[in-house]
Amino acid sequence: MRPGVAVLDAGSGRAPAISRGARPADCFYVGLDISSSELEHAGPDAYDETWGRDLTVLEPALEERFDFVISLFLLEHVRPIDAAIENMRLYLKPGGALIAQFAGGRSISGWLNRLLPHRAATELVRHLTVNRSSENIFPAHYDRCYPSALLPTMAAWSSVDFTPQYTGATHYFNFSDVARRLYLGIENQTLNRPDAATWYLITAVR
Repeated sequence: MRPGVAVLDAGSGRAPAISRGARPADCFYVGLDISSSELEHAGPDAYDETWGRDLTVLEPALEERFDFVISLFLLEHVRPIDAAIENMRLYLKPGGALIAQFAGGRSISGWLNRLLPHRAATELVRHLTVNRSSENIFPAHYDRCYPSALLPTMAAWSSVDFTPQYTGATHYFNFSDVARRLYLGIENQTLNRPDAATWYLITAVR
C-alpha cells in the first residue's frame, strides 16, 4: 500500500476493510457489493466510488483499474466462485494483487451452516455472536471453498499463495464449555488437512 494506489474492496458493504483514516495518501478506494443499500449504510465518506454489482458478472468499466483488490469474508457467499475470482483478476492492473479471506466449505462451521435452513442459521449466528444484526448475515454457499477445488481454477494468475487457517470459529460454541471443547477436539483432527480448514487466506498476483 503506497500513496496513490487504487483499491477495490469487493463485498465490502457497510464496513470497508480499510477505514479512511488508515488508507495511504491519495488512495482511491472503491466499494463493490451486490447490495447498493449495504454500500449506502457505510456513509458518504466511506468510499470514493461505489458499484452495486454482482461480483460474478464482469463489469467492463472496472477492468484493469486497480492496484489491489481486497475481499474479506465474501467468497463463501458467492457462486460460481471461479467467476468471481476471475473478475477480480481482470479488475487488477497487470502485476496487481488480490488479498482474500473466506470461510472453508469443509470446516465444521461450514457443514453446520449448510445443514441448517438460512432463517434458522441466521437466528443461531445472531444469538451466538452477541446478538449480531440479522441484516448483515447472508446466505453462504461455500462453492468450492477449499484448496483442491479452487486452486485449479486460478491457473491464469502469475502467482497464488493459499494459506489455510485452522482456528477461529470457537465464538460459535462459547455458549457451552462442552460444545467448545468438542469443537476444538474435532478441529485439532483437521490440522495438516488443508481442505478442512476453518478459514483461508489467498494472496495472488495478476
